[in-house]
Amino acid sequence: MESISARELLLLLESASGAILERAAEIVATLDPDRELHLSLQPAARTANTLELKYTLARTRGFSVCGLDDLVLRLKSLDGQLIQAGVAEGVGKSVIFVLDDARTSICSAFCVTHDD
Repeated sequence: MESISARELLLLLESASGAILERAAEIVATLDPDRELHLSLQPAARTANTLELKYTLARTRGFSVCGLDDLVLRLKSLDGQLIQAGVAEGVGKSVIFVLDDARTSICSAFCVTHDD
């Protein structure tokens, strides 16, 4: 199974621009830098549909979901292409991210936190 360290992911997030990616970097920075984050190869459009359904429902259950719509649009535009996706989970917050094929940049990401 493929993986990326939290340290490597943080470097990729910090080299990207955008408010959501900055928020994602803040969350990933709280993780152990040597923590391995598993990546899975999956079809872009199907992943977009699954994430949209799951996290739209999460919003109704007290979770704050930032950046989902942009990620879903990006993945749907990739149609049948395979993507590398992963989850970085911290205490009460998560970052769902998609990497390019070469794992040299972030394609998109979104953040999930529980509203207390």
